[in-house]
Amino acid sequence: MEKKWPIIVIAVLAAIGLIVAIPASIAFVAMAAFVIFILNHSRKKAKEEEAERRSAEQARLKEKSEKEAACKAEEAARELEQKKKEEEVEKELARRIRQFNTEIEAIPRVEIAISMPVPRKYLKDMPDYEYSNITRTTKLSSIFPLVVLDVETTGLKAAYGEILEIAAIKFDAGMIPTACFATLCKPKKPIPPEITKINGITDEMVDGKPNFHEIAPALSRFLEGCHLVGHNLEFDLEFLHVHGTELPFDKKLYDTLELAQRTIKKSDIWNHKLDTLCSWYGIHRDGSHRALSDCYATSKIFTQLVFDKTSRMLDDGTTFASDSDT
Repeated sequence: MEKKWPIIVIAVLAAIGLIVAIPASIAFVAMAAFVIFILNHSRKKAKEEEAERRSAEQARLKEKSEKEAACKAEEAARELEQKKKEEEVEKELARRIRQFNTEIEAIPRVEIAISMPVPRKYLKDMPDYEYSNITRTTKLSSIFPLVVLDVETTGLKAAYGEILEIAAIKFDAGMIPTACFATLCKPKKPIPPEITKINGITDEMVDGKPNFHEIAPALSRFLEGCHLVGHNLEFDLEFLHVHGTELPFDKKLYDTLELAQRTIKKSDIWNHKLDTLCSWYGIHRDGSHRALSDCYATSKIFTQLVFDKTSRMLDDGTTFASDSDT
C-alpha cells in the first residue's frame, strides 16, 4: 500500500484536472508527479541514511565488542602471567625454606648431659664486657671457633624470667657448622599465654624436658674457648649468666643487632630486628621466634654483615689464605 499511494494521488489529481480543464490538469498532474517524486526520493534517501546509520552503529558496536573482548583476553593473559610469577615465587620461597631446614637438620647434634641444677647468679655479678666490631682490617680466621646462640624465655627480664629453649651452633673456619646444642627447657612455672602466642611453645611441649639449670654445665662446656654471636646478644647473655652458665667473656662477642646498626643506614631499612634483616638479606625460613631457627638465621646475617663490612665471605674458605692483616 505504501508503494501505491503516489500512483493513487496522481490518478486523483489527474481526474480533477480533466474535470476542470485538460491543459491545466496536465500541468497540475506533472507538478504533482514532480512533488511526489521529490517526496519519494527524500523518503528513500532517509531510509538509506537510516540503514547506513544502523549499519555504522552495528559496526561500531561490533568494534567495541571486539575491543572489549581483546582487552579481556589481554587482562586474562596478564592475570595468568602474574599468577605464574606468584607461583614461581612461592615455589622458590618454599625451596629456600626447605633448604634452610635441611641445612639445620644436617648439623650434628650433641648429646646434652643432665647435671645437678646449678644455682642462679645475680645480674649485678655479671662481668663487664664489650662487643667486638668487624672492619676491613679484621682477620677473618681470628673469628673462629664461633658459637651463635639464641634463647627463648618466659619474659624480658632475666631476674624474673626463665629459659624455655636454648640453641647454640658451633662454626669452624669457613663458616662450617660442626655441632648443635639445642633443647626445650621446662620452667618451674606455667608458660604465660602471651609468651606462647609469640613463640608457640606450650606447657605440653616442655613436659619431660630438663630445667635449664640442669643443662647449664653442659652448655658452659660447649661454649668454652669460642667467640660468641647473637642478635641483641645482651638479652641472651643476661639470661644465660643469671641461670648459671659460665660464659667465655675473655673471648670476642659479636652482636648482629649492633653490627647491623653500624652497617645499614636507618634510612635504608625499616628497623634492625632479626626478621627485618632476614628479609633484607633474602633469608627465608619458618619457625620465627624459635631458638634454633633464630640461631641459624643469625649466623647467616652475621656472614652477610661481615661481607658488607669487609667484602670477604666467611663461608668461602679460600679467603683465609689471603688473611695477612690483623
